[in-house]
Amino acid sequence: MSASTNRGFAKVGTTSPDYVGATGGPWKAVGDALDAIDAALGAEIRTTDTSAPIVSKEGTVVLAKSSAGAWTLAAPTAGLPSAGGDDGKVLRIIAGTAQAHTVTQTTPGFNAGGSAKDVATYAAAIGNNLELVAYNGEWLVLENTGVTLG
Repeated sequence: MSASTNRGFAKVGTTSPDYVGATGGPWKAVGDALDAIDAALGAEIRTTDTSAPIVSKEGTVVLAKSSAGAWTLAAPTAGLPSAGGDDGKVLRIIAGTAQAHTVTQTTPGFNAGGSAKDVATYAAAIGNNLELVAYNGEWLVLENTGVTLG
């Protein structure tokens, strides 16, 4: 959890005696625990594109940057989950802001399209989304609303 995340609590100013920076305090531990739960449940909110690539393999990722963001998406691992793979896992990537976001998956590309289908460009509307299923090390598109693959 970043120091700017407030999980619905009133934001405390940095000069307040109740302020706890990103380096410690009991509320940081609570926030870290909540982030771990979110990750385990497959819920991820991306308010910036400067962080690590999208590594979620199932659940929901909301692209919530206030300007157009550009993310990369890690490829799933081939094989059934019982063997350590991701086959059958479903990942939804939804625009939470009305911006022309992009998600790039270059290896092997969406629907194994290689360079011809490796960038998903969202039309600038809240709710545009891709629903993907992992199969054999690839992301296959189950549903596409307002997203151009190219």
